[in-house]
Amino acid sequence: MLEDGVRNSHLEELLDGAFSVDIIRIFKSDPPVYQLAVDQLGCNPQDILFFPSNACDVSGSATFGFQAVWVNRFGQVPERLPGNPFLEIKTLDALLQYFSAD
Repeated sequence: MLEDGVRNSHLEELLDGAFSVDIIRIFKSDPPVYQLAVDQLGCNPQDILFFPSNACDVSGSATFGFQAVWVNRFGQVPERLPGNPFLEIKTLDALLQYFSAD
């Protein structure tokens, strides 16, 4: 299902990978879920931008060491959980203002 979504959205050329917890049968916010991406990409946690849409996933991913970009579409109030987002945006296209045209 994940692969179909990436392909149908024409994102294959833009992503380094898309990983599913189906292969490890553990779910967020258990640290092995985030370690899966680190292992698959062969990088450090802080090298990964993670785009959660809820505060619980911000907490888990940021605490693990990812740079969490909270896509807070509905203006949710931050929960009192450990870990803070690197950035908070309302829509994914808002991210474009943070990249230069170089």
